[in-house]
Amino acid sequence: MASSYEPFRNHPNRDGDYGDAAEKLIAPGAHERNNSRSYLPERHKTGPGKATRGKHARVGLRVIALIFAITILGVQAHSAYVWLSTRNNTHFNPTTKLNTRSWAIIDGWPTWVMIAAAVVATVIQLSALTSHLCVCLVDRHGSQVHAVGVYISSAILIAFWVAAMVYFKLANYKGKDKKQWDIWTWSCHERHVKGKIGWKALCVEQKYTWFASIVVVVIEIVVLLLFIYNRRGMKSVQAGQGKFSLIPS
Repeated sequence: MASSYEPFRNHPNRDGDYGDAAEKLIAPGAHERNNSRSYLPERHKTGPGKATRGKHARVGLRVIALIFAITILGVQAHSAYVWLSTRNNTHFNPTTKLNTRSWAIIDGWPTWVMIAAAVVATVIQLSALTSHLCVCLVDRHGSQVHAVGVYISSAILIAFWVAAMVYFKLANYKGKDKKQWDIWTWSCHERHVKGKIGWKALCVEQKYTWFASIVVVVIEIVVLLLFIYNRRGMKSVQAGQGKFSLIPS
């Protein structure tokens, strides 16, 4: 006769089948959902790492752009100084047997515009690098206001450099046609003349300015594209995890 304890004799624990019984209580597909959730963090785990690498790349490029901007500023400031301090000098012309002015009538605007672009670029690049070093500003890198600031500053830098670069080159073309001389065309025109003015050095400085400005424009465009790429990448990480909120600058 079955006793009142009979129901417990066949309990799953008795045969070690408690785990199987509990397994039946779990809804089908629950393990699959749990497993898929456990892999979510790993799927997005590389997000912050990519953001950090992208940030370091932008900082490195900004340092290079700053160095070029400072050198352009120094080179053009030196060219302007030489021109202003020697524009009334004369030298003996062996062909005409007369004393001739060392400088033609020079259009100084290409030099001033390039100096202005270099000054603006130096200020903006120093401000951007400071925001990466100052802890109080790093915390704001994820804000929308900061993103807008990056877009505006990048647009200003690219616009200034392109305008200065184009104007600098157009003045050079006019000088080659002998319609209007600037420091670049006149110094290269006189580069074989021996005298107190180092024409050849001035000519090299102007060529360096032209090629360096091209490099700076390319760097600024790459920095902006990297920022846009990393910003979109971080937004996708935020959407996937709902936790990671760093938007690099």
